[in-house]
Amino acid sequence: MLSVSELLPWETETPGERLFLVVYEFVKARAPRYPNDHEWIISNDGIREFFRLVMAMELTHRCINFAADSVISIESAASPTRLFPHLRSELGIYDSERTLRQISELAYRAGLAYVERNLSTGKKNEAHRESSGKCCWCAKPTSRAKNTSENDKATVEHIWPEFLGGTSETANLTIACKKCNTVRQHGFTWAWFALQACNEKLDENGKLPRTVMLPLALYRLMRVASGQTRLSAGKLTLKDALNRLKGAIPSLDLAQDRRYTFFELLNLVSD
Repeated sequence: MLSVSELLPWETETPGERLFLVVYEFVKARAPRYPNDHEWIISNDGIREFFRLVMAMELTHRCINFAADSVISIESAASPTRLFPHLRSELGIYDSERTLRQISELAYRAGLAYVERNLSTGKKNEAHRESSGKCCWCAKPTSRAKNTSENDKATVEHIWPEFLGGTSETANLTIACKKCNTVRQHGFTWAWFALQACNEKLDENGKLPRTVMLPLALYRLMRVASGQTRLSAGKLTLKDALNRLKGAIPSLDLAQDRRYTFFELLNLVSD
C-alpha cells in the first residue's frame, strides 16, 4: 500500500507557521485512526494525515481569529495571558495546560501580525527585485510590464499566508503569476483544497487543473523544507525550499486516457 508522509517541522519565519506546527503536534495524536486493512483506500496513511491537517487547520484558524478579535477589541491590554482562559473555555482544551499556554502565546503573535499587516510598496519592489522572473509555483515566466497577459502578471505572494499570521518581511515574500496566486488564495497545506475536485482527466494539453496541482506543490514544498527529500539534508525555510524547487508544481508522468484520484496523484510526488 502506498503511503503519504506526515508533516515534519521546517525552519519557520513567521508567527503563523510556528503556531500551526505546534497545533499540528497537539492534534496529531487525537486524529481518527483507520485500520490498515481497507484495500479500497489508495493510502491509509494519506487519510490519517488528511484528518490531522484538517483538524490542525481548523484549530489554527480559530486560535488566530480569537487572538485577532482580542487585539482589536482591547488593543493595548491584549496579551497571551488574557487570551489563555478564553481559548481554554471556547475550545475546551483542558488536558495540556503547558501546550495551551504555548498555543496562546503563538496565537497572540500571529493575531497581532494579522491585525498589523502592511505590505508596503517598498516590500513589494524588494520582492520583485529578488525574483528570478518566474512563478514560484508553476515556474512560468512572469512580468510587471503592462502588456503582460493577465494570468502571467507578476504578483507578490506571501509564502505563509498573511491571513494566517504571515508577515510581509522579505523572508516570507516571493513572486507568483497571477493565476497561481488567485487559485491558491490562503491555502497552506494540501488538505486545504477540496478533494472532490481531484478525480480529473488530463485536458487536451496533457495538463491537470491548477486547483489540483497547487496542493501537490504545497505537499512537495513542505517535504523539501522539512528535509524529507534528496533536495535537502536538513530543515529549510519555506522560501529556501521554494528556491531549490525552482517551481514547486511537480512534473508527473500521467496517462492521457485515465482519471486520477487525489491520493493517487499525491503518491506520485517524489524528489
